Amino acid sequence: MATSYEKKRQKKMIMLSAVLGVLLIAMLGFLIITKLSEEEQQTSAEEYIYVTNLKAAEVVGIEYSYVVGEEDEKETISNAFEFRDTKWYYTEDDKFPVAQSTVATNLVEPILKLRAGRKIENPENVEQYGISKDVFNVIITLSDGTKMELTAGEYNETMGGFYMKKSGDNAVYLIGGEVDETFYECYREDVYEYAVMDTMPGVTSDVLEFISINNGLARIEFVYKEDGVDYDFINSSYWYFQAPFSRLMGTVDDKIEDALDIVTSVAFYKLADYDATEEELEKYGITGTDKYYSMSYYVKVTDEDGKESKQLCNYKLEIGDLDKSGDFYYVRPVTTIGEIVEKSNLVSCIPKVTIEELLGLDALDYVYRIASYIPLNNVLGGHMDITVNDKTYKLEMFEESKPVEEIGGTQKYNSFELNDKLLSKEEGEYITKFYSAYMTSFFRQIIYDDSLIKEIDPVYTIKYTLVDQQFESQLVQYTVYDDVFYQVTVDGCTDVLVSREDIDAAFANLNELLK
Repeated sequence: MATSYEKKRQKKMIMLSAVLGVLLIAMLGFLIITKLSEEEQQTSAEEYIYVTNLKAAEVVGIEYSYVVGEEDEKETISNAFEFRDTKWYYTEDDKFPVAQSTVATNLVEPILKLRAGRKIENPENVEQYGISKDVFNVIITLSDGTKMELTAGEYNETMGGFYMKKSGDNAVYLIGGEVDETFYECYREDVYEYAVMDTMPGVTSDVLEFISINNGLARIEFVYKEDGVDYDFINSSYWYFQAPFSRLMGTVDDKIEDALDIVTSVAFYKLADYDATEEELEKYGITGTDKYYSMSYYVKVTDEDGKESKQLCNYKLEIGDLDKSGDFYYVRPVTTIGEIVEKSNLVSCIPKVTIEELLGLDALDYVYRIASYIPLNNVLGGHMDITVNDKTYKLEMFEESKPVEEIGGTQKYNSFELNDKLLSKEEGEYITKFYSAYMTSFFRQIIYDDSLIKEIDPVYTIKYTLVDQQFESQLVQYTVYDDVFYQVTVDGCTDVLVSREDIDAAFANLNELLK
């Protein structure tokens, strides 16, 4: 008869056996599941049908062709590249600047592991799949001298892909998915899609000295002046417009930064011709063009003796015609350093939107649109001679002090004299209103053509006589230009138009005082 100890021991052994059994079953299940998972993964991998299975090092030549255009204007596109001497060459021209990485990425990679979703063995009629060399054909040359030819058909919406045939293989393959979206796009019509692109000088706005833009109708120029100009009372910016004005016009600081961003962000999109002849330059619309963009900056130059010096470099883009797509302008760079002029034979493309933003820069958007920069306080101690209707009035402004009992001190204020007569406070307010309206009469247009300037007597004239040592006087004249505008002449320079309505309204305040 078993003792209680033996019974407990037997019970423990039974429980342990049960636990071991469960563990063995669990382990067996895990091994089965793992095995099945491996088989599923293997099966999944085997589901891929490879049309090609190549290594990049095996491919030493690629030639592709297809037909574009409508029935009456069909054109066969054909380009070929070959790999030798450790790099790719354009078969028709060894001097062509092939972009090595572009050819490797866009032409070679797509045909190395070309996968299909379906394979049709020994079809009775290949023609039913629309496969044609007119649609797409690529010949791959391998390092052992053999060639592989791939021919494809049009996109089949029902099947969600296109069919392809490979030389030496009776099967037809259905290519779809991501491959379908990118495969045709890699083989571009323009061989220059595979050319090394020209680059603009890496120049930032802080090193620029001068910028000039001509849109064919008008020219704008802005120049960097570290010390400003003596007649610029605002003097808030280092950049000034030199054209289309006849004198330097100061720019608004935060606005000119926008213009500088536009001119320094110009970049080439692609190369159009790496060795353009004079005849080709004319075809691109570059010969004789009056549209350009140029920027000047200092560069370091080393002479024959190894001595370094700074010389002004001017980089100019001559802007030609739009390309046949209408999306890009042809451009050719011309670089001048000192007396050396280098006209590049490279013709590049820049997007239309970039060029038109550049050529569309309007100086009015970036300057203080005030004919005269002189605030009324700057007249303090000096005077203005104001001519209205052929009568001249001398206006003087003084600073006076008035005792204020409430604060036990004095308060400064401005008083005016008109033709040596001291004006009352109420009369002085007419002067303040006049000048406030006058200073906010911004000019509206620029006179681009000097032949349009009117040579007649002005309606209004203001002559400033100041006590400033740098800037002692200024003469501003307003002459009738047409029914809408007065032309403004500042110290003999006539270049802008202001609203007659605005100026007449400003002087109406003065006329009230002169009655």
